[in-house]
Amino acid sequence: AAAQPPNAERAQAIGDKSSLLFASDSKPTLMKAKLGLINDLAHSRVGGVLTPTEARVVDRPAPRWTFPTDPLIGIRGAARSLRHGGDGRASADNKLSCRWPTHVIQELPGLIAKDRFITTLGHGGIPEEALRLAREAVLHDPYHDDWVAGAVAPPGQDVKITLNRLRAETLLRYGVDGTYDGGTSAFDPRMPRNAAARRSMAPRRLQPGVQEQQRLIADETRKFSLYAGADPDPVGVTTWAQPWVPMWLEWQVQLEGLDPPTLQAWKLDAIDLEAVQTSFTGSTAVFSGRSPVSTGAATTLSAAINDWLKAEDALDAVDAGLVDEGTEDAYRELDAAVKQIDLVSAALDGLRAQLLGFAAAEGLRRPSDGAGGTLNPAPVSPPRAVVAGAMTLVRARLIDAFGRVLEVPEAALKDPCTPSRTALDFRPQSLGHAPRLLRPARWLMRWVEASTPVGAEGVEARVDQVELPLMVNPVAGFLLPDHLDESLEIFAIDGSPVGELLHEAISGGVAWEIAAGRDGPADAGPHHGLEPAQAALANIAAGLIAADVQARAGQPLDQAQPAESALTALLRAIDTTLWTVDTFAALGAEHVAGLVGRPVAVVRAQLRLELMPPTDVDLSDPNQAAAWAQAEDDAKRHAFEVRIGELTRSDDGVLGFFVNDDYNHFRLVDKVIAATSADAGRSRGKLQLLGGNTGKPQNSAISHPYIAGRDEDDTLSLHIGQTVTLTILMHPGGKCCLSSGILPRKALALARDWVGPGLARIAPSLRTGPVMVETDLDPVGQVRLPKVSVFGKNQNFLWRDTPATWRTDAILAATQTALLPDAPAELREGWIRVAPDTPDGGDTPGGTP
Repeated sequence: AAAQPPNAERAQAIGDKSSLLFASDSKPTLMKAKLGLINDLAHSRVGGVLTPTEARVVDRPAPRWTFPTDPLIGIRGAARSLRHGGDGRASADNKLSCRWPTHVIQELPGLIAKDRFITTLGHGGIPEEALRLAREAVLHDPYHDDWVAGAVAPPGQDVKITLNRLRAETLLRYGVDGTYDGGTSAFDPRMPRNAAARRSMAPRRLQPGVQEQQRLIADETRKFSLYAGADPDPVGVTTWAQPWVPMWLEWQVQLEGLDPPTLQAWKLDAIDLEAVQTSFTGSTAVFSGRSPVSTGAATTLSAAINDWLKAEDALDAVDAGLVDEGTEDAYRELDAAVKQIDLVSAALDGLRAQLLGFAAAEGLRRPSDGAGGTLNPAPVSPPRAVVAGAMTLVRARLIDAFGRVLEVPEAALKDPCTPSRTALDFRPQSLGHAPRLLRPARWLMRWVEASTPVGAEGVEARVDQVELPLMVNPVAGFLLPDHLDESLEIFAIDGSPVGELLHEAISGGVAWEIAAGRDGPADAGPHHGLEPAQAALANIAAGLIAADVQARAGQPLDQAQPAESALTALLRAIDTTLWTVDTFAALGAEHVAGLVGRPVAVVRAQLRLELMPPTDVDLSDPNQAAAWAQAEDDAKRHAFEVRIGELTRSDDGVLGFFVNDDYNHFRLVDKVIAATSADAGRSRGKLQLLGGNTGKPQNSAISHPYIAGRDEDDTLSLHIGQTVTLTILMHPGGKCCLSSGILPRKALALARDWVGPGLARIAPSLRTGPVMVETDLDPVGQVRLPKVSVFGKNQNFLWRDTPATWRTDAILAATQTALLPDAPAELREGWIRVAPDTPDGGDTPGGTP
């Protein structure tokens, strides 16, 4: 007997009990089930599979090594073979047409009887449908016209009369060039009468309107046919033609600007490197090879159109379509046209391998080790590590399955169609080859511990939800811009206030104040009492003050202050960049701090460009090993541009960054921010006097040297192996995108475990005073003030009762009853701290010092 599964008897008992509970003629009444019964039922279904929650370590993989793919060549008019697939290419619904047996052509009434040539197949087991198909094969074959006409012509009658009629039937179906496609070339002025000329132009299938028109003409002319029945589907008829099945492309290309590569001729644009010069220096070399051809380009294009149409149909189902039905029909016609387009493509296999010094004219192959494995390939010439310049197709020819060769016309080589992204305006016949690292490379961008010093290898950030002390947090703290007061509050990673950057009341210079409630003297500096992990916060504050002092030191004596301070310039840059980040608040703003401003995370990161060691290459030859080492050294002399952040992506949260602890200069995501920033500040922009500004504020370029002043502000230039330490200001819920052109884009995001607890504890402080407060309130430690209605109920008034200590008073909401107290009132200056409500309704962490 088979063994019973675990808990089988218990499951049966509970199943019977549950059936009485849930089964009914109406809807299941699940609410009648008790929690214990449901748990028992679930346990009976899974047995002992469920185990208590246990911790597990998930290793994050290192970034992938990437290398450039070989260029792709597409050839139009190569007469690609449609033998495999293509069913339904002559039907409106893209399906193969099928006929009933009565539709099969067997006779020409009045001219050829159905039993004229084939009376029987001579075997009773053969179905009658086979006999019908055999008769149709004789009558429908255009190569039998002469023989059929001679056989059926009456004695003494001219055979040409019957032959002309049969040829007319053939011409009606096959045209003058023997193409059986369900259409006709007649009655269309755009169709050349010469078959060779018609083959040289774009095929009719590239013109959906013409194709449909010619099919309609063919259907009308078939009404005058003598054949009794329906013609077979074009897929069922294959006319004889000279065999031509293209399989290989032999190519020869010329590369300019090789040794040394002209990297200075390229500049990093939005996505890729773009040519900024009209000539390339360096040597020129010619490479050749052989590549298999495929229909991948046409298939990919058709699949892309088809996927878009499916997505549009899904949007139409919920009345959210992007285009009208007419546009959709046009796309469907385009899809039908490109699906069988006469286009073949081939990648220049082996080009990158040849540039690396391998003998790989037909692609790189690994030699066999004689034991079923492979060995690393060995180079035969010195490699090139970097390539940049222009590529020109010098010669190309197609080779078919039978070994025949077809040269691509020289005129087509001199006038190619290059993609707009790689086209060179000054060299229309060439393909722009942007700088690329030929060996596998990667950008190693990592979040590192916030206390990582410059020049040291930082500990990569990680999340540890079991042992919190082992978690490595790359976030040093948070900045909270306050555009109304033109100040910048600084908070630690746990949400506790650190200090505030604001403008001094008399001179307008940037000043630092320790946060309300922090222990320390009133004149404490930014570094007072901070841990090493919070050093970046203090360095940002100190660098901003130093930049403002330096800018004011250069002002003439008759000018009291510059046009704007470094703090105002920073706030304007952050505000302008934020308009491109998370416009619809999709990244979330559930914290109280979001009511005052959007918190900005201060994140520590390290960036390095790495080249994969040649462990996959046989460098047993000392000369080749020395050549590879020299090529890598030459590549390290080049500096490659990289951009941190991207304005065109709404999920990119980078607002700016500092490089290698240079906090005297703030680098923007894009230098266009400095040129297009909206006017803002004290009595400027939206803060002008009432009626002084309507609509959008005028743009006012940021000219402060803390923000602007150098052309390379929005990019970095790194050498291979060079490590830079970054301090990035970013939206806590956004991504940090990296664009370089030489390698694919990559993006990093912050884990919620790093920023969530601190954001929940941030309690903004609002400076207020002097205010008149009562001194006889019971209990002591309360102050009666109007509360900010949109904020939470936990609002405190912090003020200095002595030069070295702080006092916190809970705010009682003032009523509209204007009664003066009996005891004398006092004038106090302090801060109103708005603290978020806790889920349990208790005291708010961070609400009091």
